[in-house]
Amino acid sequence: MKQPIFTMFFCLIFGVFLHAEAEELSKQIPLEHFSKHAAYRSLEISPDGKHLAANITVENKTILAILDMTTKKVKGTFDFGKNYHVDNYEWANNERVLMQVRKRVGYLDESWSPAHLYAGNVDGSKRRQLFKVETSAYAIENMLDNDPRHIVISKYHWSDQRSAKLQLMDIYTGDLKYIQDGLADDASNFYVNDEGDAIAATRYEENDSHELGKGDLYIYHRADKNNGWRKFLWPGYKAGDVLSFASIAKDGSHAYVYSDSDTKTRALYKYDFGTKEKTLLVKDEIADITEAIFSYDDELIGVRSMPGYIKTAFIKPDHKEVKLLINLQKAFPDQHVEITSYLQDGKKAVVSVSSDRNPGDFYLFDMNTMKAQYLLSSRPWINPGDMAEMKPVYYKSRDGLTIQAYLTLPKGNKKSLPMIINPHGGPHGPRDVWGFNSDVQMLASRGYAVLQMNFRGSGGFGQEFEQSGYRKWGREMQNDVTDATLWAIEQGYADPERICIYGGSYGGYATLMGVVKEPDLYQCALGYVGVYDLETMYTAGDIPRRKSGVKYLNKVLGENEKELRENSPARNVERIKAALFIAHGEDDVRVPMEQYEVLTEALDKAGITYQSMVKEEGHGYQKADNRLEFYQAMVKFFEKHIGNEKYATSVN
Repeated sequence: MKQPIFTMFFCLIFGVFLHAEAEELSKQIPLEHFSKHAAYRSLEISPDGKHLAANITVENKTILAILDMTTKKVKGTFDFGKNYHVDNYEWANNERVLMQVRKRVGYLDESWSPAHLYAGNVDGSKRRQLFKVETSAYAIENMLDNDPRHIVISKYHWSDQRSAKLQLMDIYTGDLKYIQDGLADDASNFYVNDEGDAIAATRYEENDSHELGKGDLYIYHRADKNNGWRKFLWPGYKAGDVLSFASIAKDGSHAYVYSDSDTKTRALYKYDFGTKEKTLLVKDEIADITEAIFSYDDELIGVRSMPGYIKTAFIKPDHKEVKLLINLQKAFPDQHVEITSYLQDGKKAVVSVSSDRNPGDFYLFDMNTMKAQYLLSSRPWINPGDMAEMKPVYYKSRDGLTIQAYLTLPKGNKKSLPMIINPHGGPHGPRDVWGFNSDVQMLASRGYAVLQMNFRGSGGFGQEFEQSGYRKWGREMQNDVTDATLWAIEQGYADPERICIYGGSYGGYATLMGVVKEPDLYQCALGYVGVYDLETMYTAGDIPRRKSGVKYLNKVLGENEKELRENSPARNVERIKAALFIAHGEDDVRVPMEQYEVLTEALDKAGITYQSMVKEEGHGYQKADNRLEFYQAMVKFFEKHIGNEKYATSVN
């Protein structure tokens, strides 16, 4: 039971209690605890502190609920129907909230479907679609805290090649008022100050002659709306480098910029518009800077990266909110602490606390009294003390490349364990991260060690690392997975006779390719909504429907028919010895049923038996009943092939 109120500086005792190593469980944690959706995914407070906004996943959709701050009772909800998700939301004023709503079929779907803009009142009334993405798109440029009725957006027409025009939007009616043209050279992104004036912009151009992601990029700046624009080239910029604004000083004199022009990973720079000089502020030798930390008054005070654990670097160490965050981190040791939202006067804030074992708790923190009041938990049925620790580890691939991975060991014995190798999806851009993972914790609760590896090609470790995986599917990328498995055996964590491999999307590809290339290494394989034939990538699904998608496939897979076939599990099933379980979704648009069919037809033709599960789902099962059934089948499958008698009492 959590205490409703506690003084921050005594939180250490509370944190230790939550994360103390528990005695060995007398009975298993029910699978439903891992399969059902979080009660609350996120939480933000209204400017006047009277309401909380929370997005909640219900079956195959994510709704937004507005709660009364005092009673926690729901006052209004916003539900957009099957496969529609409120991905982002923000309080526009005390009575109205903005929502970005996207269609996504399956929880693993990272599709580029447009995010339409809606707004509604706290009681669920006056809901209105403010912007529907069709022939034009939008980006929110400034919420205009001093104008509760309007925001500034940039509007892009596809026919204008993403040239942006600034518009003042009424959040009650959706009416737009033209503010100004883009630059003479047509800006593609703006930075707008709190007065609604554009003071910085970028222009990116990519045509058919450019390699994907290697167009031309320019920076523009003006001191204020009465001055003309000046054009800059980022010092040392090369086509394809990362370059984007993190923030701009309120006086417009300098900008904070993400760039990797001079570094292996994405770093944070200060750029002086007057002197045209850049100064490196923060870099991480291993991982990209991925997140900015802003104060109550929208000042950039720090950044985060994830070389293994979450790492925070503050660029303004004397700022009062930096000192607050440091003290909060001390109060919640070994957890990630983040401020999600503030009251309008800045005196209170909602704080999120989470970790590898804690799926997330929310507190209301009083800046004056330095006390925190417990609000809600993401998954209140999860006891962090019962969960397993996820640790970052490092190993060398066979060509000498260092790979970062995460090792989760079940409570109790730490050696010679049955192990699940779990490569992530994507593969280019996504990565595995430190934090609560339902799949991993479920498997650990059943006595399995789990190893997740950020093989070459993964995002988050610099462009060179990500691009080193291009056209390496089934080869060097697969070697990184194999070498992680061999490392786990050499370190004594894994019993070499009890290892299975399981992954979704690209992870499903790596799973089946693993048992093709290493037929004697794995006892079983579970492919989940996976890619199994590289040639089919060019003919089925939503990626090849776009010119940019075909360009992407050409870049990461290549067009050599022989190579594509050699590196497709469906074309090489005769090498497989491991037991197989293949799960897919009938409505998957990212990795469609053609991938499942080309694999299972090849297996049938070769006389190879396999277990199968197909649901009326998309790219990853979203319905709680289907997720539970999948977990139950998974546990039985692993118990059968790499047995774990100590934990084999129940699959409920």
